Amino acid sequence: MVITVVGMGFVGLTAAVGFAAKGHQVYGIEKDEDRRKRIESGKLPFYEPGMQEYLEKTLNRNLHMQGEQKGAAEKSECVFYCVGTPIGESGSADLTYLTMAIEETLSLLPKHSGTTLIVKSTVPPGTLRDQVWPLVNRCGLEPGIDVELANNPEFLREGRCWDDFMNADRLVIGAFTDRGYAQAAKVYQNFSAPIERVNPTTAEFIKYLSNTMLATMISYSNEMAGAADQIRDVEIGRAFHILHKDRRWEQNMMSSYVYPGCGYGGYCLPKDTQAMWYAGTQAGADMPILRSVIRTNQDMPERICERILKESEPGETVGILGLAFKPFTGDVRDTPAARIIACLKRRGVTSVMAYDPLAEEEFLKHYPELQVTCPGSLDAMLENCDRLAIVTAWPEFEALSGRENVWDFRYMR
Repeated sequence: MVITVVGMGFVGLTAAVGFAAKGHQVYGIEKDEDRRKRIESGKLPFYEPGMQEYLEKTLNRNLHMQGEQKGAAEKSECVFYCVGTPIGESGSADLTYLTMAIEETLSLLPKHSGTTLIVKSTVPPGTLRDQVWPLVNRCGLEPGIDVELANNPEFLREGRCWDDFMNADRLVIGAFTDRGYAQAAKVYQNFSAPIERVNPTTAEFIKYLSNTMLATMISYSNEMAGAADQIRDVEIGRAFHILHKDRRWEQNMMSSYVYPGCGYGGYCLPKDTQAMWYAGTQAGADMPILRSVIRTNQDMPERICERILKESEPGETVGILGLAFKPFTGDVRDTPAARIIACLKRRGVTSVMAYDPLAEEEFLKHYPELQVTCPGSLDAMLENCDRLAIVTAWPEFEALSGRENVWDFRYMR
């Protein structure tokens, strides 16, 4: 394939060299003359182990550098945008460089070129839908007819960009059309990583989801270390090293905690999170992250109740699927299901049924005030309820996901 990559920073140059190393004909566009000349001389403008030899192998063979897109974009099946999207004065992402680069491309393309414009720059969710699509229209072209639009976020670490790019653990392509997806996927046909196809807004969101999770983990660790300092006599380094010995890190089980749902419950997490926040604040530490964790968990039943009320009709029987705080247990202590049912009752829903494969008896014993009817089987729930809400991820509820009268709150879709 013939590919143009606009912007020769960490992401752009890595992509350009990587695509060239995989056999594509690549044009690398860099407007900064000093940076471009350095690359043209065969030198990386940043430290990146393993990449230098591939720059030397591909340069002036199937990797060609130039200062503008003219003569490159017209020949290319795909144009990747890897320009900066810095923070603007208001705190929003500044998309000036991106829109300028796309406008330059569009000024060079004829109608019905079929070129796929692929945003690799990190942009806020909705950028392709709300800004790039209208931009293409304003330039006199029609997305999906004259050009295709896609988002292909990067997940590269500085200092490991080359290895992350060439040996990616996953590739994400967000496309509006089958043709746009096929063009973008064709670029990666010689890569071994699995490709996840989503819509463009989801692809944009995934990049932010990844980075904000990492930022939160770092900030959480620092917040907890600050609390330990205030409490005193905590061996902070040792504590974190021992935390990392939890087998769930190595066995990929931690991912089960990084899913949206109805909130945490059970015996340990609610009481221990509250107690740690109290101990830290009493010792003088500021713990806004832990405070927000508690508040978010307390708010989840209200959010779910609000959605049920918004999408149901007065007088309907609402069925709650799952009473334990998580699957494969009968523990109903501080279960989100109880708080959801209590909220529904307060808001005027008089007919509530519930079913759980294991926890019905415990639930009725712990929460008699909720006056919930348990018909005893999933079939009975299906027969007697107008609408169903999945609030615990029992496997037997999986087949119901996607039905018109079923809310699946396991992932808050």
